[in-house]
Amino acid sequence: MFASFAEKSLGKRSMDFGSLLFKARYPLQISIAVVFTLLITVLGITLIWHNYSENKNITLLATKDLFARITRQTAMNIRELYAPAEILVDATAQLEAIESETLAERQKLLKYFTQSLHNNPHIASVYVGYDDGEFFAVRAIRGN
Repeated sequence: MFASFAEKSLGKRSMDFGSLLFKARYPLQISIAVVFTLLITVLGITLIWHNYSENKNITLLATKDLFARITRQTAMNIRELYAPAEILVDATAQLEAIESETLAERQKLLKYFTQSLHNNPHIASVYVGYDDGEFFAVRAIRGN
């Protein structure tokens, strides 16, 4: 069917389908517009892909850096909170009055404990427990 149409429109010369496509002519403006449209589309897709991959890499690096910084700050804050308590426990364990049996002797620790609470605002209370179930406790009462 197509071959008969080609013979009618172009005369008696025989043509196959491929040569008919090459003979079809489009206006130069349309050809240039199609080429530029395809070129701009390919360029746009390439730029979008490149920007996406670079932004993904930048975001991953920034996130990794942020998590590392948060980890360091958290570890430092925990050390700052627990260091005074560790020092206080170590120092209290060395006191001779800790081993005392009577309340009067234990009250000598009161000045030491109140000063420790005053020097360490993160510590709310200090207490010493004894083997017989008794304990000596001092609690800080602070205003805002």
